[in-house]
Amino acid sequence: MTEKVKNYSTEDIFIRNNKVIKTLRNRLLKLSNRSSYPFVDVKLGSIPSDIAHSELFGHEKGAFTGAISKKNGIIYQAKDGTLFLDEIESIDQRLLSFFIRFFEKNVIRPMGAFHEITVNARIIVAAPKNIDLSSIFTTALLQRLNIVIDLPLLSND
Repeated sequence: MTEKVKNYSTEDIFIRNNKVIKTLRNRLLKLSNRSSYPFVDVKLGSIPSDIAHSELFGHEKGAFTGAISKKNGIIYQAKDGTLFLDEIESIDQRLLSFFIRFFEKNVIRPMGAFHEITVNARIIVAAPKNIDLSSIFTTALLQRLNIVIDLPLLSND
């Protein structure tokens, strides 16, 4: 499987079964033509929803109370490399349009910014095997991804 995806040039890979992809991600990173660039692993479920936009997309100085300086977000840190988004089902629905724009155009807009920033990164999205593929959220996401890999569970033996 890693041989099939290692140099796939798309920014859009969706893998359904995040337990399996965790086993394969290091192999993908080492084999990829992007291996000399950043690999940013984001567990979306661990980011509180009230700061998710700022953490993921960044913010400008003065964008909100306490924003005393500009901050590049986690997504920007993956520029030219690979962004691994784990627990995609945890995304706050209010951020869906920002992710869709990023997936479609490779651009992000930090909070308080008047400009967009291009972030060329291969995106690997992982979700649990039991994710509802018929939900509006999942449908909107899948329509923007180029390949979907449905991996079987690894056996315990």
